[in-house]
Amino acid sequence: MSRRNIPMVEVQEVLYRWIKGRSEREIARLVGTSRNTIHKIVKKATDNGLKREADDKELERVSLIIVGQKNTVQKGCGPSQVHLSKYHEQIEAWRSMPHMTVSQMVRLFGEQGQKIGQTSLRRYIGRYFPSLPNTTVHLEHLPGNLISR
Repeated sequence: MSRRNIPMVEVQEVLYRWIKGRSEREIARLVGTSRNTIHKIVKKATDNGLKREADDKELERVSLIIVGQKNTVQKGCGPSQVHLSKYHEQIEAWRSMPHMTVSQMVRLFGEQGQKIGQTSLRRYIGRYFPSLPNTTVHLEHLPGNLISR
């Protein structure tokens, strides 16, 4: 379910067929989706309170919740990013220090008792602290002339 976008219509179709008593295997064959994906959709639906005897309003409510959860995850608001947002000022202070690396920041977090992954920290920094472009000074001179004589 995490590798492709599943449209709201497909989620509703899966849940509608599940409410009508179809098995996950049968739904997968009819909808043309893998059994694992069907299982994940049904699991999320039952975790959010959907039962086999639910009505159309309940089906709509749970479908919106499932699609909403999917969209939240895709926007980069995962648990590690939310956790790192608590330390935004600290990361900003460390970034302002010369020669500070992400590896050093991870080590410093570890010394504070926080387990932070390098990849998560790099994503957070890339998202909230865009790097400045490298500056280059172009020296103009006539062709064939040496700059220093």
